[in-house]
Formats: sequence, structure tokens, C-alpha cells
Amino acid sequence: MDGVIRVFETNRPDSLYQDQEFAGRILATINPKSKRDLKEILKRTLLTWDKSVEQLPFWLRDNYGLEKVRETFDNLELTDGEKEKLETMKFWLQLKAASA
Repeated sequence: MDGVIRVFETNRPDSLYQDQEFAGRILATINPKSKRDLKEILKRTLLTWDKSVEQLPFWLRDNYGLEKVRETFDNLELTDGEKEKLETMKFWLQLKAASA
């Protein structure tokens, strides 16, 4: 499990999308369970996560539950780059306020 998540933590510009898409397919197909701290995973993956690999946010939702994900999103202290990525995760999970 940790090896799959580590793919999202690594910034390999030449193969970033391809690596993460493959890791995302593993998450979607196998749906491995993790007890790692959600906040820790987000802090380690947000900046290097490719926003078009939607499997990561859906796996977070399936593994931790939507309410836990929403609560954790709301309590993160992030850089501007991380905030932009978090907004995309919220979009994928339909957590954006309708008026936003």
C-alpha cells in the first residue's frame, strides 16, 4: 500500500502522469486499505499529485469516508500550490460549495 502512495509523493517530471495513472488504477482496482494518517498522506502528495489522476481523491474518500476527508480538507494549512490541488480534489469529490 505505501509503495502505491509513494508514487504520488515522487516528482518525476518525465513520467509523472504515467506513473500516477498506473498507481491510480491500482487504487481503483484493488482499493487497498490504509491506516496512515490522512493529513500526512495529503501533505506528502498534494504538491506532486497530477490533478488529472482522479483515482487518488476517490480512494481517499473510499478509505477514510467522505466526512473525514471533508473535515481534514477544512483543517489543512497549505501553500498556494497545495491549495490549488486541494480545490481540484474537492471538485472531483463534489465538495465545492454550489455558490463558490
